[in-house]
Amino acid sequence: MAYEDLREKGLVEDVKPNFSAVSALIARSLKDLATARANASIDREWAYAIAYQGMSRAAKRRVYGPVDGTNNARLLRWLA
Repeated sequence: MAYEDLREKGLVEDVKPNFSAVSALIARSLKDLATARANASIDREWAYAIAYQGMSRAAKRRVYGPVDGTNNARLLRWLA
């Protein structure tokens, strides 16, 4: 789907980049992925959930800008 179509449907919006917030979320997502690796031998299913959380944090900031409580559903619709 083209960006303009996504914007018209309210799935994305234009935001000014906040590089310090982006850096913080990327750092946190890397920490989540390290935690997922550490837990993989204990509980693989939970490790996947942690890894998803890390990817979700990075994608939210990349795709949607500020986290506003509705981004999980919007992210999943956008990825579908």
